[in-house]
Amino acid sequence: MKKTLQLSAIMLLFVASNLFATDWAVKMNGVDTRIMYPNDATMDQLNGVQDFTIELWVKPDSIVLNNKLIIKRFYSFALTFFKDAATATEADDTDNKRRFYFTHYLSNGTGGFNNIYVNTIDNVITIGEWNHIVAINNSVTNTFKMYVNGVDVTLEATAALPALEVNPVSGTYVANMYLGYASSTYTNATFDKVRIKKEAIDIATTQTSITSAAYAVDAKTVALFNFNEGTGTTSKNEVNNADINLAAGVAPALPATWVDVAATAVKTANMVALKIYPNPAIETVEINTNSNAVLNSVSISDLTGKIVKNLELLNQNKQIINVKDLSKGIYFIKIQSSEGEVSRKLVIQ
Repeated sequence: MKKTLQLSAIMLLFVASNLFATDWAVKMNGVDTRIMYPNDATMDQLNGVQDFTIELWVKPDSIVLNNKLIIKRFYSFALTFFKDAATATEADDTDNKRRFYFTHYLSNGTGGFNNIYVNTIDNVITIGEWNHIVAINNSVTNTFKMYVNGVDVTLEATAALPALEVNPVSGTYVANMYLGYASSTYTNATFDKVRIKKEAIDIATTQTSITSAAYAVDAKTVALFNFNEGTGTTSKNEVNNADINLAAGVAPALPATWVDVAATAVKTANMVALKIYPNPAIETVEINTNSNAVLNSVSISDLTGKIVKNLELLNQNKQIINVKDLSKGIYFIKIQSSEGEVSRKLVIQ
């Protein structure tokens, strides 16, 4: 009986230690920190693949984002932040034109590349908050789409991109993968939960919160970095247990810093339940928080970043907006509430 009780106590301690384990992320300083995963046979499973998914969480910690890398596998693919220069300096935050773009490296057969670029609409990246970025290439539906926090933010309809490079090597450069670094440019941001798959997944099956349960490895997973170690200068690709180097900068560069996700998360959980409908809209659009969150303000901007509607609200959890005076097209609706801020694409027909 005594041994049974001791075993039960040990099991409870094990469960509790896992249940309350710290969820870690890695922060780069934007100066000299870089994270690098050396190319290996596991990553080479992407070579020549047309259907793929690239997914990660990133929290930009600086408004200086123009052409700052998110993730890149040399001569294969890249996701990069961008900010159109509509104001005198990038530090001028008034135009709010932050977006990102995808680079598909396509060899021209003579040692060079005829790259394909796909852009998102403006105003899709939120500074100081977790942004869930996903790129999906699907040969079956013949589409390439990019998402932020589950919302399709692709600038225009894009057919499926060609297969990734069969041999992503140029000169002496091999297809190493980097987070937050490219060509001496460093990104000031925090990264977590990076997943790359050799299949096109349904966006509805992806994580909806930075605190969502971790993904499990399956036969289609090529890379999975949950950054759960919380110490040291390496983390593991959970597909093959190989190291990703968190201190790949040139000495005396500092390694990436371990950060407790709970300390970085803003109150966005209730905003996941927010609904905007109908979308596409014709005459009116309704915003409903479906939670304890209350609306503080709502603004609608066009693709140039110009605000075409702006409403200040008082402790409401539902609002109907008349949009019949707006021209047909794509807009972006930004909602500020007691639980945080969220931006979504809105289509007016």
